[in-house]
Amino acid sequence: MSVKKNIAELFLKETKDQILADKFNQITDPKLKYIIAMTPRSGSSYLCDLIKQSHLLGTPDEYLNHQFIPEILKNVPANNADDYLKNMLKKSQSKNGVSGLKVSWFQFINFCNAMKKPAIFRQFKYIYLIRRDLYLQSVSLYKATESGVFHTNVKHKNEEKLKLNELDYNYKKLEKWYKHIAVQESRWRRFFLLTNIFPLYITYEEIDENINEVIDRIFNYLNIKNEARSTNSVESIFKKIGDRQSIEWASKFALERDEMMRSTKTL
Repeated sequence: MSVKKNIAELFLKETKDQILADKFNQITDPKLKYIIAMTPRSGSSYLCDLIKQSHLLGTPDEYLNHQFIPEILKNVPANNADDYLKNMLKKSQSKNGVSGLKVSWFQFINFCNAMKKPAIFRQFKYIYLIRRDLYLQSVSLYKATESGVFHTNVKHKNEEKLKLNELDYNYKKLEKWYKHIAVQESRWRRFFLLTNIFPLYITYEEIDENINEVIDRIFNYLNIKNEARSTNSVESIFKKIGDRQSIEWASKFALERDEMMRSTKTL
């Protein structure tokens, strides 16, 4: 069974609430819609948390993630994927009519495949969020998927913390996640090229260096005025998980991968 069919069936299984549907029909569509096109472990949760606190850029989140859709559907009426996107954007918009979401490439294309009119995504503005250091990103993703410790805003089980602390370096798994990230970057860029979209490029490293400047760039790119913004006094619930070990593993992985690539070329 394809992911496309799985996503489509999420809406067929829901009990239709006509009162809720009528309520959403009265809500005005957002004036501006944007997408944070991200790769995993690129700082999107941290960035979106601060964006939400501005109260001017909507409440961007992983609304197209098929794992989260069933829970969202409890408060957002939808007969299909197209209805879901339309009503979800209404619900998540800020008072100034701005609505956004964040999505990885695989989440994005799977949702598009379940839609009747995916071309609507060409009406969005795009913020492309990546990480310059693909090796550190691969280490971060490897650690998160193996241990279950993805973010600092939730209380993790002792067994998850133990898994993270006892995790060993594994070249094959790091290589798998490296390719997983690289493929998503390639697909996003191809999508932008084919659809003639010119996104705002932002990196994890820029966020880490100066989050205030990054948010200013987002406001400017979306052409939204925010004279009262004071990000300096705002803190995120998300904190960095990476440590010295991650840096050491990333360096080791980079050297081993370079050696592997060189040996392959000489064969």
